[in-house]
Amino acid sequence: MYLFPRRDHGNPLGRLRLALLTLVAVLLSGTAGFKLLTDVDWIDALYFTVITVTTVGYGETIPIETNAAKLFTVWLILSAVLVTAWAVATAAELIFAEFFWTYIGRQRMQRRIDEMSGHTIVCGYGRMGVRVGQELSAEDEPWVMVDSEETIVAALQADGGLAVLGDATLDETLALAGIERARAVICVTRDDATNIVIILSARAMAPEIMIAARAETADARVKMERAGSNYVLQHHGTAAMHLALSVTHPIVEEVLNRLIPRRGDLDLGQIVIGEASPLVGRTLASLDTRRYGALIVAIWHAESVSVPPQPDLPLEAGDTLIVVGPVGTLKALDGQVRGV
Repeated sequence: MYLFPRRDHGNPLGRLRLALLTLVAVLLSGTAGFKLLTDVDWIDALYFTVITVTTVGYGETIPIETNAAKLFTVWLILSAVLVTAWAVATAAELIFAEFFWTYIGRQRMQRRIDEMSGHTIVCGYGRMGVRVGQELSAEDEPWVMVDSEETIVAALQADGGLAVLGDATLDETLALAGIERARAVICVTRDDATNIVIILSARAMAPEIMIAARAETADARVKMERAGSNYVLQHHGTAAMHLALSVTHPIVEEVLNRLIPRRGDLDLGQIVIGEASPLVGRTLASLDTRRYGALIVAIWHAESVSVPPQPDLPLEAGDTLIVVGPVGTLKALDGQVRGV
């Protein structure tokens, strides 16, 4: 389980468990040895073993007359002292070691993840993963990060974020991130092959989940789409488009730079008309956008996009409005659409 410290740090719980089992083995060995060497009954053999191991010093309650019995007693005392010291040291490490508290923190964090639903799983927390997390947080969307670097997970945990330490290509790691209850998976690791495997695993575990991924090459983009990704961003292709726009249509590029990042200049987003919305059956013109300074730039209706939307277009449940406006527009307009 990836919630435990990695192998190079060791697992104090496992070592303590092994030390206690070894101590029990010493007690059983001592009981059997005294039974064979002194021919006493089992209860007496166990009793003498316990007082010998604990160094209580009640004296010899059974006859230790042969050299074999004496040597066995010496071995028993030394073994018990060493194993007891090992168990005590491991218990102290378990209580006071820093990674124990990290383990406890991850257990608490995992309980929080287990209670989540409708969240987004972000696989890979490099530069793009950080930006994805910032965008989701700006939208108040719950999200969980999955990464194999312990320092990254610890840093996010210290900031109050939610993360799972592990390999996102493994089903058990995605299960820890709550993929069965998640809304979406975003694959932004630095390796195309890794992203493809994550997509395959996620699609198999949650057939209806939304999957978005980053691709470095056109070939990888095609493979990710075949693997089941709903959306694939070819990173270099998008960067090339922005660079070209900065020369051919610099004002368009500037507007895009103000719309897309969370810079606080403009809101760009979508609002879905629900079944209970008072706008169902009414036209787009009935939506009061002027007081918010908002502009409806497009409507997604019946699997098609209307750009620009016609004011007399009747609205239906499930229609999605693409909105541009000042900061706060989306939240205010969403309240009007929902009738609150």
